[in-house]
Amino acid sequence: MFRCAAIVNYPALESGLVKIQRGLTLTAAERTACAEFRVPDAEDGAEDQGDEPSTSFVAQAYKRRKTTKRSAYVDVGYVLPTSNECERLFSRAKLIFSDLRKSMDRVTLETLVVLHCNRSLWNVYTVDEVLVALKVLATWKSLEVLAALEVLGARGTQEVLAALAFLAALEVLVAWKTQEPLGVLAALESGDVRPRAAVAA
Repeated sequence: MFRCAAIVNYPALESGLVKIQRGLTLTAAERTACAEFRVPDAEDGAEDQGDEPSTSFVAQAYKRRKTTKRSAYVDVGYVLPTSNECERLFSRAKLIFSDLRKSMDRVTLETLVVLHCNRSLWNVYTVDEVLVALKVLATWKSLEVLAALEVLGARGTQEVLAALAFLAALEVLVAWKTQEPLGVLAALESGDVRPRAAVAA
């Protein structure tokens, strides 16, 4: 009835837990595999019922209908039957970290795997919010660098060149994410490195 994947180590345990959650009858192998989850009082109650004097069939049916049906097992909704999730995680990491991506940084790989595993927690709107936040951050950094250029007087010192390189790198990142034209790179290509020209561009 229940098909298990080939990577499952204990099929009887997994199918038994699924049947317990659905309230179905377990096979002998499944009962043995799920014995650890059995409620101790349930076994005692079953033994006590055998000692009771026999009553009529109608009385037993009426009593059975009045009593609430309780599971003989603890709540197994929190149990992960096997290591399937881990195996899927390793498979996903192997697909991402292919032979063509061997130079990928560990942090990047971890980020991609976490994003894939938590796909239900983010959507297109979340990505849009992140892009807007990146753009605001880049604009803030641009204003900061331009203020530094005003202070230094834009005389071609190493600090000015480093600030321009930093600003250009930020604009490349924002342009790559938002597909917008590059202001500082255009100013650098034209040879005009004055701050006000960069702002106008």
